[in-house]
Formats: sequence, C-alpha cells, structure tokens
Amino acid sequence: MEFVIRPTLKVLEDKQIGYLVDRALDLLARQGVRVLHEEANRLLRDAGVSVGQDGRTRIPASLVEQAIESAPKRLLIHDREGNPAMELGGANTGGQNTYYGTGSDLRHTYDPLTGELRLTVAEDIGNMAKVVDLMANMEFLMSYGIPSDCALEKVYLVEFLQMVGNSRKPIVFTSDNEEVSTRIIEMAALVAGGLDSLKEKPFVLNYSQPTSPLQHSEDAIGKMFACADHRIPVVYPPGMIPGATAPATLAGVIVQSLAESLSALVIHQLRKEGAPIVLGGAHGCMDMRTAINVYSAPERLKTQAALASIYQHFELPTWGFAGCTDALILDAQSGEEFGMVSLWASLCGVNLAHDVGYLGSGMVGDLRAIVLNDEINAYVRSILRQGVAVDPDHLAHDAIQRIAAGGNYLEDEHTLQHYRTEFWHPRLSNRDSLAGWQQKGSPEIAERADDVVKEVLGSRQERRLDPKLQRELNRMCE
Repeated sequence: MEFVIRPTLKVLEDKQIGYLVDRALDLLARQGVRVLHEEANRLLRDAGVSVGQDGRTRIPASLVEQAIESAPKRLLIHDREGNPAMELGGANTGGQNTYYGTGSDLRHTYDPLTGELRLTVAEDIGNMAKVVDLMANMEFLMSYGIPSDCALEKVYLVEFLQMVGNSRKPIVFTSDNEEVSTRIIEMAALVAGGLDSLKEKPFVLNYSQPTSPLQHSEDAIGKMFACADHRIPVVYPPGMIPGATAPATLAGVIVQSLAESLSALVIHQLRKEGAPIVLGGAHGCMDMRTAINVYSAPERLKTQAALASIYQHFELPTWGFAGCTDALILDAQSGEEFGMVSLWASLCGVNLAHDVGYLGSGMVGDLRAIVLNDEINAYVRSILRQGVAVDPDHLAHDAIQRIAAGGNYLEDEHTLQHYRTEFWHPRLSNRDSLAGWQQKGSPEIAERADDVVKEVLGSRQERRLDPKLQRELNRMCE
C-alpha cells in the first residue's frame, strides 16, 4: 500500500455548513444590505430585487444560489512571465493549494539598512518585491506599505509599479476606486502583452472589501466591476472587527461575514456571469483596552477555519491570513504568532494566505519578518505538503534488514539516498552546538534574517523589466 500521512483540518459537517448558510441567507432576505452604487442597484432591480424605503436591498436565496453556481470553481493564476503559479479553488488538501503572500499598505517600516522605524517610502515596496521574488515559500505579493513620498492620487499606481518592476510573482494589488483599478489593469495588460493575454493568463488580482456592517460602498463595487468587466480576479473579503463592526459572538460574525460576501457575489455575477472571484475572511476582535484590531487572535483563526470550510464546500477560491503578529518587533511573541497563524492557514486549506510578515496588528513592516516567515512556511510545508510517504522504499525494509540490531545507518546507501530529501533543513534556525553557536558570536535569528535581506538587496537583479516597457509603465503613472 502507498499513501502519504498528511494532516488536514475538518471544522464543519455538511449539516452545520447548511445551517450557517441558511442563517446568512435569512439575514440577506430579511435585513438586507445597503448598496451605494447606482449601476449595482440597477442590476439588482433588473433581477427582480427591490430597494426598500430604508435603503436596504433584500436579496432572495435563489439569486445567491445562482451566483454560487455561476462563479468559477478553479482559477489558474500565472506569474509575470505567463507561467502557471497558483491554482485556486477546491477542497482542503492539507496545504497542497495554500499559497503565502505579503499584506498591503503598512504606514511604518523598519529601515533595512539602519533599523530605524520610519514612514514607508516607494523604495521599500520595491525592496519587498525583490525579497519576495527570491523566497521559495512566498508565492504572491501585495504592496507591503503605503509610499509616503508620492502624491496621494498616485499611491496605488506607484505601489503596482514597484511590485511589477521588481518581482515576477503574482500580484494582489490595492486601489481606491474603479478608475485606478482600471488603470492598473491596463498597466498589467501592457506587461502581459495585451488585455487578451492578461485575461488568458492573469498574474494580477484586485483587492476590495465591503464596509461592515452590511454595506457595499460605491468604490468597493466599482473596483469589483472593473475586474469583472476585464475578467480579472477580484478578492472581496469582509474586514469586520468583532465587537465593533460585527457582533461580539463568533457565530454572529460568521453569519454576517457570509451575508456580506454572498451579497457581493450576487452583484459581481450579475455584472458578468462567470467572472472570477475569491471569497473568504478571518476576523480577530477589538481589544477593548487598546482599541486594537487584534491580528493573531484565536478568534481570527476560528472564524477563518469556519469560513474556509464553507467556501470550500461551494468549491470557491478562498482568502485568509498567515504569518502576522501583534508584536511590534521581531521577538518571542512574533515568532509564536507567525508560526501559529501560518500553520493554521495551511491546515484550513485557504488558497491565498496574505499578510505574511505583518507586525503591529497590520501597521508595521520589516523585511526580516518576510524572510523569517519564508522559513516558517517551509517548516509548515514539510509537515503538511511533504507529510510522511508510506511506500516500499520509504518503509526501509531492506535497510533495516541490513543494519539489524546494534548497528547504525550512517553509511548505509538508503541513508545516503534519502537524507537530503526526507529531512527538513532550515536556512535560519539554529542547529549549532552551544560551543559552535558561541564561536559564531551567539547570533539571534533576526540577525540571520537581516543577513539574508542585505544579501538579496545587494545582489544583481535578474527580474527587471525591459527598459522600454519600464519607461511606458512610468509614463502611465504620471
């Protein structure tokens, strides 16, 4: 018999999923959502939905069911060069289709050379892209920070310019409205060789979200429509905060999150049936002592597991969190929380696990945190993706027979054949003896991550775009 021991996380039975979805559908039919977009309301009216005198749109379950049916169940995302990079959708496969990426729009950044905590600038986004491009266990990138050194109306264009010019990997971009989303899609199409090529092999996704509780803004829907019209995937997860913009009970949070996402799915599919979309969510809590939206809260992990299970039941592509911490520096707390949240993402089987390397509850960036999380992700994948292969060769029957009682396997051919592939070998984690570690100056893991960052930033960049293409992209940002 041949098989692989690969753990997965089962959270909800089908009956439980049905119950939670029914509660969300009832909420949409009775309470409804507020849609602040004229064209979206017209599409809803044409589908037989009316807006009440209270301004709420009450959506029947039948429209939700139609939207779930028409939404694509598999999305193949490519890299900048047109190579397949990520396959989204389907069931929980124990991390087999979980991909890790950074987050976006951090205000503050630790300077990679001086260590100073300062406002993020455009160069930081380019540096992040260079680092992510060389991390084997980071598959996509978001903007990392908000560039403080450019005009407000150009922020998102500059973010995309820095990412696409410094990394070949898929990009989840942010924007502030439909016009900017459309401009970034045009820039991506230029890189891809035309809009048709971009549609065929998308390497970008656009992030948008509702305004909790139960409201879709004009800009959020506008970004979603820009993507639908161009057949570009959109990511649309609620960003609610339990205890503030969502109930203080997690079951209530799950139901409200479903209602917000499923109502958006209806609008999205009414605009363009079969357009690609990614749904999901993971909701922490508001710490009432500090008013912080807690990123690594167990509440976030619990709601992520439930919502991932529900969207996987519908076979829809999923969105979630990994590798984020509420610590403000790389310390024991950050290591604990990075590891737990990243492991949980793969156990839940979310497709796109973002915010990797976030510090300070989504407010602070550090390139060393990205490098550290790359190693954590490799550790997680050794447990889940690689698992334990059980087959005649790995059962080592002949080797055990050869060595017998009292021998050792150090020079056996079976050991030589499997040592490098069966065991996980870290890049940063300490495995020196006490004396060996002291002889090297007793370095901490943050120092080793810092060495990697400096090595990457000081290396020759092979990922640069063609100069003529780069100049055209620069012109589109003017």
